[in-house]
Amino acid sequence: MDAWVGLVNSTDEQIYEQHLKSLTNICACYAAFQEYVYYTWLLHHKDRFVHAWIDHVMHLGHTTTNRYLL
Repeated sequence: MDAWVGLVNSTDEQIYEQHLKSLTNICACYAAFQEYVYYTWLLHHKDRFVHAWIDHVMHLGHTTTNRYLL
């Protein structure tokens, strides 16, 4: 779980790549899980939840997409 949190909280692409290698090494015994995470989430959707891609706009800590709160 720590490896996943580190990956999601990566502040730039270089750190993301380091965390991805770490996660890959930790999950080496679980090839199906590793492929699922990479091909389902990271390959196509990382720009929606990894900090290296989403922290380009000042949001003052507001991270919800729920318009009901407004």
